[in-house]
Amino acid sequence: MPGTGGLSLVDDDTIEREILTSRLALAIMDRASWEFADLRSRLASLERRSELDAHDPVRAHVLARVALEAWRNSGHEPGRLARAATGGARGVRARR
Repeated sequence: MPGTGGLSLVDDDTIEREILTSRLALAIMDRASWEFADLRSRLASLERRSELDAHDPVRAHVLARVALEAWRNSGHEPGRLARAATGGARGVRARR
């Protein structure tokens, strides 16, 4: 469209998916941040790179996006996954 500067509206489903992905990625990192950092470091070393690609499956947000899509494709309600993930993360924090 002329005059929009490349901006467009984003549908509610996309916004919800991004929020759920973000929550799930935070829960993953809350539970396994050291393990993910170690794995990323080892893989980057094996590939002789200083850092992995932004879309590498070992990054928490990429793993969360894949898990959410698999969850949705299996017919489950996306909100249940986010509630389970964030509830589990709070439980881990409480035990520390």
